[in-house]
Amino acid sequence: TLGDITETCGVEDFFRSNLLDEDGLLIIDLAEFCIAPEDAMVLDLVDLFQVSIQSISIDGFDAAKNINVFDPIGNYTLQNSLELEYLAFVLELEAVLQPQQTGETEVREHFSIELSVTDVEIDFAIFLGVNKQTLGNVPLGSMSYIDNILPCLLSAADEVQFTALSVKVSDIVPPQVTGFLDDDDNGGSG
Repeated sequence: TLGDITETCGVEDFFRSNLLDEDGLLIIDLAEFCIAPEDAMVLDLVDLFQVSIQSISIDGFDAAKNINVFDPIGNYTLQNSLELEYLAFVLELEAVLQPQQTGETEVREHFSIELSVTDVEIDFAIFLGVNKQTLGNVPLGSMSYIDNILPCLLSAADEVQFTALSVKVSDIVPPQVTGFLDDDDNGGSG
């Protein structure tokens, strides 16, 4: 087990190097995951009014208060916990209002919803089906650096599953909507 880690230990560096952009955000662009626009639809009122998610960004993964990773709790199952000062989510959305009469054009509105939570505790267990032969072929030197442990383990994994997830927060900041029906000449952002 790596145990409790309260200093930056490589996990935050791993997040910054592999998951976060230059501003420290985890950006989830649904198009990159080959999610079709109709699958990103969160509201569809008989093809008259549709709202879909364009992207999701998450801030706060690089502000860990406490990290406890790779505690074995069963055969091939590792318990992990992460305490963060906050997480801030920004959902970029698109609303489309279809024309009701011939000759009218559809109205498209791009807007965002921001939601923040504070004092976040994330506990999760991961089943890691490791091919022992592949793991045996990983050079020991490459695993001796903390930044390389996770990539090395995952390179030898045949199967990875989240088997448990618990998220606790102390406060939820009321969501803020920006950009929806902003004042402009045509009533929408086109």
